[in-house]
Amino acid sequence: MTPPSPKTGPGVPPAPAGPAGRRGAIALMLRLRLVLLGTLVLVLGGMAVEITLNAVRGRDRMTADAVRQSQNLASALEVHAGAAFRSAEVALISIADALAVQTGSKGADMRLTGALLRTWLNPRAAYRNLVITDAEGNVIQDGLGLGGVVSAADRPFFTIHRDHDDLGTFISEPLQSRIGRGWFVAVSRRLNDSQGRFAGVVWAVVDVEHFRRFYASLDIGPHGIITLWNRQGAVIVRHPGRAAVPGGERPGLGLPAVASGVRSITLHGPSSVDEVPRVVSVRSVEGFPLSVAVRLAEEDYLASWRAGVVQNVMEMLGLGLLTTTLMVLLLRYLARLEATAGALDDSEQRARAIFDSSFQAMVMLSPAGRVLDINRAGLELAGLPADALVGRPAWEVPPWSGRSLWSLRLRDAVERAAAGESVRVETSLEVGGARRTLDLSVKPVAGKDGAVVQLVAEARDITQRKAIEDGLRRSEARLRSYLDAALEGILVADGDGGFVDVNPAASQVLGFSRDALLRMTLYALVPEGHGKAEETRAAMATMLDSLGWRGELALRHQDGRVMLCEASGVRLDDGRCLIVVRDITERLLAAERLARAKEMAESASRTKSAFLATMSHELRTPLNAIIGFSELMLHEVFGPMGTPRYVEYARHIQNSGTHLLELINDVLDMSKLEAGRYVLDERPIDVAELLGGCLTVASVAADQGRVTLDSVVPPALPFLCGDERAVRQVVLNLLSNAVKFTPEGGRVTLSAGLTADGDLIIAVEDTGIGIEADALARITEPFQQADTSIARRFGGTGLGLAISSSLMELHGGALTFASTVGQGTTVTMRFPGVRVMAAVADGAAALTPSG
Repeated sequence: MTPPSPKTGPGVPPAPAGPAGRRGAIALMLRLRLVLLGTLVLVLGGMAVEITLNAVRGRDRMTADAVRQSQNLASALEVHAGAAFRSAEVALISIADALAVQTGSKGADMRLTGALLRTWLNPRAAYRNLVITDAEGNVIQDGLGLGGVVSAADRPFFTIHRDHDDLGTFISEPLQSRIGRGWFVAVSRRLNDSQGRFAGVVWAVVDVEHFRRFYASLDIGPHGIITLWNRQGAVIVRHPGRAAVPGGERPGLGLPAVASGVRSITLHGPSSVDEVPRVVSVRSVEGFPLSVAVRLAEEDYLASWRAGVVQNVMEMLGLGLLTTTLMVLLLRYLARLEATAGALDDSEQRARAIFDSSFQAMVMLSPAGRVLDINRAGLELAGLPADALVGRPAWEVPPWSGRSLWSLRLRDAVERAAAGESVRVETSLEVGGARRTLDLSVKPVAGKDGAVVQLVAEARDITQRKAIEDGLRRSEARLRSYLDAALEGILVADGDGGFVDVNPAASQVLGFSRDALLRMTLYALVPEGHGKAEETRAAMATMLDSLGWRGELALRHQDGRVMLCEASGVRLDDGRCLIVVRDITERLLAAERLARAKEMAESASRTKSAFLATMSHELRTPLNAIIGFSELMLHEVFGPMGTPRYVEYARHIQNSGTHLLELINDVLDMSKLEAGRYVLDERPIDVAELLGGCLTVASVAADQGRVTLDSVVPPALPFLCGDERAVRQVVLNLLSNAVKFTPEGGRVTLSAGLTADGDLIIAVEDTGIGIEADALARITEPFQQADTSIARRFGGTGLGLAISSSLMELHGGALTFASTVGQGTTVTMRFPGVRVMAAVADGAAALTPSG
């Protein structure tokens, strides 16, 4: 059946746009992104270009301002220097004129009145004193009357006038005051007498600090420099810095010279002294052999420009960041918008797919109960196409139509849901000719204002589930009957150990009622203070956390006694733990009694072995004497005994004593083995030689019993690491038994060899009477005989095989028997491969295994 096309109406979303519409919307979004990105690039690029152009224009403007500033400052410095030195020159000319008048009228008197000299001292002038010297350089008068200087004959400003006719006004290099008044510059003129001869020098003391104070008041920046120097290149004042001293700072300061006829020059570029970019303006002081220079550092006059550039860049970055952020937000918004549109489209398609692929019938209803849309399962349930159902009231849609009772109930459920209530009912209807149980729910969908705008009806076929639930109930009833009938205690605990179910047997075993146990936890059954309390608590924790556990627990009974219980726990799929307990207190008691009895039996056996060992030792001493004396009598060492019967009696005494000594030795060996005091004397054994010697000993008895004794022993057998006496005793014992229990005409065969896995075997095979099957099981037990009649016939204590088996076990080997009654017996000695050693050329044994 073809699913219906979605309908529009209240609460029904419109059909999604087709693929072409979605592709057009995506292309539009892509073009819009490109436009926004292009706009962002243009804005940021324009801002960068604007800032760059403004920075270049600003730099040029600041440089031009610095040039003008340096030129203006140079002009001011020229005026200041010219005024300072011109005032001194005027004073000197006036003094020289006054002295010329005076010497013409009064003779050669070169001294003026103090009052007259002081008239030329101006406190506001650059010079601080006026001094007159005679032709020998003696100071004859100073305006301040200091009197500290008596001669200027060695000063350059004196000697230069003395040696030249007329230099006019001479400005010296900076000189240091001889009366402690700092540095000064001497402005001097020559004095002549009436005949024009050299008569002395008048000079003005120009204070260097006068210039320094003035220069310090000028704004030239932290790295600017002002310099005043004379024509000879000597620096008079430099600010910042101190005045130059004679022989100090000279030309070569990188200051440009002012060409003759050129009043000033301005340069811009790196300094030739410190490579610092500067603007330099130099001017000559009119009327004097002096020049002034103003040097402004680029880092000073461009400081505000740089700060402005940084500020502009930061503003551009901030504005660019803001613009970029806004653009990114806009692009993200567009991306979210596009994603939302796509997600909405996908959501509508998924919703439609889910709606149609749901196994339960789903119907969209208006608040009035009319069908707006229906999924495929609903169409299958109704058995009609969508066009026949949409628009009809839900209670008139099959399978409810025609059933007045259930139609009324469905209508009531729709009306209750339209009022805002979620309604759920269970109905049993005939669908498709079969009785089916349906779980029907009607839920309201509210709009933004809270009013119900749509209803969603769902019908689920729960016929199978109801059948399963009924089966589960029956199964639970059977399980409960099994639990109640079980003879062992069964408890079910949750993950924390709390009991959720117990059977009657558990109540009977533990003594607590069912209700009491359901209020308890598994850990409440731990008997506090008992020796196994901690072990039990740990086992309970393991039982709850692991998939399975089995062991013994000590549990507390309701009456206070402690029970020992066998318990097993299995974790179920739902996380719970099923625990089965069985009271085994009477049984571990029985085990304790059995252990005590076993311990008493072992103690008795040890006492017996100790007694036998002691008695055997005590009997051997007299027996050795009997055997020795009887042997002397047999050989008539001290003379003939006279009667031959005495010799026969002596032989019987010796044979009986020897037999008794052998029995006592067997008892003594057995008691040592049982007491664990038998220690092997291990050393390399030549097996072939040992077996040959044993055959020689056994051949005497074989000849007496008319039994054939064969040997199948290869001559190149490896050596064996073991106790040679014990191995020989076992082989002789086996050969002796084989000969003893083989009738006349029978055969006894001794063989030896290596197995495939490197073990050494020695076998004794006879054609004797054989051993019954029930006797084989106890043949190696002490004091046991295969046949009591044979024992009476041949004698023996039954200790030989028991001793032999124990000696083989001490060697890590084994003694095995194979026998058939009436055909014979084969006894095999097996030594492990670790005891097998390779033979060496000189007959000794190597310490490496042969295998």
